[in-house]
Amino acid sequence: MIARVSSSASTGTARTGRRTASPRSVSVIFGEEAAKPSCRSDAFLTRFLSMHPREIELSLGRMQRLLADLGHPERRLPPTVQVAGTNGKGSTTAFLRAILEARGLAVHAYTSPHLLRFHERIRLGGKGGGEFVSERQLAKTFEEVERINDGRPITFFEITTAAALLLFSRFPPTCSCLRSDLAGDATRRTSFRPRRRASSPRSASIIGSFSGTMSARSQARRPAF
Repeated sequence: MIARVSSSASTGTARTGRRTASPRSVSVIFGEEAAKPSCRSDAFLTRFLSMHPREIELSLGRMQRLLADLGHPERRLPPTVQVAGTNGKGSTTAFLRAILEARGLAVHAYTSPHLLRFHERIRLGGKGGGEFVSERQLAKTFEEVERINDGRPITFFEITTAAALLLFSRFPPTCSCLRSDLAGDATRRTSFRPRRRASSPRSASIIGSFSGTMSARSQARRPAF
């Protein structure tokens, strides 16, 4: 049984029911730096939340511009599976990663939300199942993408996704799995060409983000490949 989870993007922490993860459990998973009450990555995440007046704005322009300024890390990814849909994206990504790792492959994985720390969203592939990005790696990459973005408006999901793609491009495994949010050609994670695409069940749960008929919304959810 999984307890109800409410996450806080600004601090990278989450509460599960009435229990909160202890610093010791965080340090075991992510390292001593991530267990500190206020680690460097938290400060970046807080700033990222205020870099755009809206939490979500369905456009690819900002993401494409930042990726170009970063040298197009999305073009240096290994064969990639993109997971889209309304429900079950995280589970589908986890199943795919487990299947591929069982075949002896090293697999990057990018998903959301997280349970304890933001680091859980970025898993770097390696022998034996890989590991979550370390606090040092995450903070250093956040610092780089923030500097390259140069204060221009960009959403939280866009700049953190750009950071994940940059990390993935620098640690080449066999393949990678990326979980998509919201609509296909409007999502931040369709600025690259995946080798394969997986789709979980879709629903009208995002009706507030689109206008027009259900057919039009379904069309909008197609990845822009």
